[in-house]
Amino acid sequence: ALHDRLLPEAARARLHGWREALTVGFDLGRDLPFGILAPQGCAPYGQRLALVSLPSLALGFDYAGRGDVPGGSAKEVVLVVGGDPPPGSPLESFRFDRAERERWLAPFEPSTVEVLEGARATPAALRAVQALLGGARLVHFVAHGTLLPGRESSAALVLPAGRPDEERLLGAEQVARLCVGGLVVLSACSPGRGPARLGDDCLVNLGGAFLAAGARCVVLSRFPVEYHSTLALMEHFHRGLAQGASPAEALRAARARLASEDALAAAHAAAFEVIGLGFDPVFAR
Repeated sequence: ALHDRLLPEAARARLHGWREALTVGFDLGRDLPFGILAPQGCAPYGQRLALVSLPSLALGFDYAGRGDVPGGSAKEVVLVVGGDPPPGSPLESFRFDRAERERWLAPFEPSTVEVLEGARATPAALRAVQALLGGARLVHFVAHGTLLPGRESSAALVLPAGRPDEERLLGAEQVARLCVGGLVVLSACSPGRGPARLGDDCLVNLGGAFLAAGARCVVLSRFPVEYHSTLALMEHFHRGLAQGASPAEALRAARARLASEDALAAAHAAAFEVIGLGFDPVFAR
């Protein structure tokens, strides 16, 4: 019903024959991912179309002018693993075991992969490896997401702490001190959450912060996500990227594959969206 209210007949007829689509602006749908919409009796657009969202045409032209990943690092893929939440937090203990990690990273050549965890994944430690992050084609964070009350940009990731008194939340202010150049994926709850204001570009969140820090494209969710569904989605997503698919096409194919395996997991996967240069392949094959 929401699909029929938001999309006129002419738009639906055009979309029926398309393989990809670019949506510009967030006022109409606000936090609603376009890919979750579906015509009566059909699969959601997120499973049928490679989708990219742009906050505005002006920013789209700005992103399009960005060059390729500058390089300078021997690693193409950097996986940043979050830590357990601080004592007293309502968040559950974070578990991302070796088997899950190996499934995620299996499509990539091991010599091109770097895993940052523990003391190497603190906000301070990330600032010390700018060449590694800036030269990687894919930087993927898997962590708890949280919100910082009273902040304009309130979304943050919970990273490890090297010392008990060390800052462990990676918010927009901390991201501004980083340098990235490729695709950034945020597998966490609500990193795209921000203030809801008409006319706003909806980039007052971690996605906007990473784009401002140089990322060509960001994959994230504006909502809480379910852990096991996200693990399965990103396993398929990584496989598509490694085979040369663009982030938009890799996410579409991953969602379609997940829908054939687990309908509930596919519903959770619909929360993820691609912002920025999402039609450009990350790994040329």
